[in-house]
Amino acid sequence: MSVPGNTDGATPLHVAAMHGQLETIKVLLSRGASLSAALPGGATTLHLASASGFVLVASYMIDQGLPVDQRTVAGTTPLHEAAYQGHANVAAMLLERGANVNAATKHGTTPLHCSAENGHVQIAELLITHGAHIDAVTTDYLAAANEVAGDNSRRRRRRRGKKMVVVNMKGNALDGEATEGGPQTLNELEKEVSSCPSNQVALCLAAKNGHLDMVQYLLTCGAANSTDLAALEPSRHPIVLAAQRGHVEIVRFLLTHDECASSLPDAASHVLCCAAEHGYLQMVEHALARGADIEAVGGKKQATPLVLAARQGHLAVVLHLLWGGAKLDAVTMTTGYTALHYAAKHGHLTVVNSLLLNGADVNVACAQRHSSPLHLAAESGHGDVRKHKTVYVLYSSPRIAATRTSWMLLLNHGADLEATSGTNKTTPLRGAVSKGRADVVKLLLACGADPNAIQPTDGTTTMHSAAANDFGDILKALVAAGADPDRVDRNGRTPMDYSASDSIRLQLRLALLKFRWQNQDDRK
Repeated sequence: MSVPGNTDGATPLHVAAMHGQLETIKVLLSRGASLSAALPGGATTLHLASASGFVLVASYMIDQGLPVDQRTVAGTTPLHEAAYQGHANVAAMLLERGANVNAATKHGTTPLHCSAENGHVQIAELLITHGAHIDAVTTDYLAAANEVAGDNSRRRRRRRGKKMVVVNMKGNALDGEATEGGPQTLNELEKEVSSCPSNQVALCLAAKNGHLDMVQYLLTCGAANSTDLAALEPSRHPIVLAAQRGHVEIVRFLLTHDECASSLPDAASHVLCCAAEHGYLQMVEHALARGADIEAVGGKKQATPLVLAARQGHLAVVLHLLWGGAKLDAVTMTTGYTALHYAAKHGHLTVVNSLLLNGADVNVACAQRHSSPLHLAAESGHGDVRKHKTVYVLYSSPRIAATRTSWMLLLNHGADLEATSGTNKTTPLRGAVSKGRADVVKLLLACGADPNAIQPTDGTTTMHSAAANDFGDILKALVAAGADPDRVDRNGRTPMDYSASDSIRLQLRLALLKFRWQNQDDRK
């Protein structure tokens, strides 16, 4: 028996269980509905009733013979479902009926992990009272807790072309439309748990998701072990997880907790880097008040807080760090970029302006590429600009407009238009041409960039680069600015020799004729 037009494997019994229709369930079972029929993910009516909070329906299903610890394909039990959704009455009933309080999914997620992730303190108390292991481990760290959420989301998605999965009481899986079967046996599901990386998952999940009361409760139950916490990578420490997501109250609490704070060397500096990168000003202030090193290195780019904040455009944080004495010339360990490099590259106008007004070197070159901020601003232009008005361009996006204006700020503060970067000695104009940034090219030309600058390594000019990439609009702009379409490189090749496009070659021929005619008039 199935629901007409249904493609997700649900039977009328499943629908009734999800909506708590106990009398309908009794009628369906009396007329032969399969008690153990499961959705494609392995969820039975007991899972659905538990997830929806219908304690009477769940209890009735157990009375009819469904195992209290029935597993889905991912290994979740009804107790996982109740704990994840916060149904304390269902969880209490399942435990009274003999549910395994420490049942683990195939990645090791327990009901306590589920309650900790969503901040259900009442359920956590219930589980721990019944013997839940507060130091239960997982094989896939924090990602393991997504199994229950994944099961629930998959049930809401419509499936096409999938068979009905039916689960028997022995936990054996069989194929077929209405055959009996199950996802995996209990022993198979729990074999992988022994290879787990950490036993601090419950505490980390609570901190990561901002559940202060859950964090406090778990700590009173002895969740924090300084040795185990110290074994975590800094990015997986509960203090860092809370800081990355802006949970300032949890960060404040954990920094005052001896076991947690002592397990993460220089914890306040880790918090400062996270807060600066994500723009949490209040947390930045607190971290500095706790003695954080304003020049600490951290974050995704392994950079100082000022660089991290500038890269993301967090003006308030940038200003606070500058007032606190942050060094303007600090560079990232990976790229050698300064705060000004990143702000210019990403078009953070107000940050660029603030850095320059506070004394940042407008022509500072990074160690790896020797690129200046102007190089990065020129190369990071966008190709979807449609409207131009004079040298100051109107853009369809505020982000794009800010990027373009940051170039003007750099130029107004003395940025060198002819500075070179990299082994090829590329100028900002050449970089913009090679990236196809027509709007950037026009702006740089209008500001006086040399269209005939020769690249020392091969003798090419911007015309060669534009022709090689078939950038017609850029060629027009270069020719209008006085670029020589007849200039040869070290191998004696002209821009026309670089293009394979007939239209571009025609455009170059016309430009060459015009160029020669103008030069002839000049000689006369």
